[in-house]
Amino acid sequence: MSKIREILGTLSLIIAILIYVVGGIFTLIICLTIVRAVFGQVVSYLSLLVFPALLVLAPWYAFLAWGNYHPLVVVYGIWIIASIFYSLSKWLKRNWE
Repeated sequence: MSKIREILGTLSLIIAILIYVVGGIFTLIICLTIVRAVFGQVVSYLSLLVFPALLVLAPWYAFLAWGNYHPLVVVYGIWIIASIFYSLSKWLKRNWE
């Protein structure tokens, strides 16, 4: 039973890492698209310098100003799902002896 838990824990950790990497790239593309639509292309590239603020504020701006909730759901949904897989992997790989 312990070997099965270890395999499932490793598998869920790999899934979480893949979701974090692919989701991070997808999130960055969504947020840069929102910033480009509002401020233009030059500011969207300069906003990479303030990367955390871009990821936090751009989906909320799209929701509050445009009424478009899809970027908000996608950006935060990706991180919630990846965090669930990561927590599951840590729970499964915990030493039970």
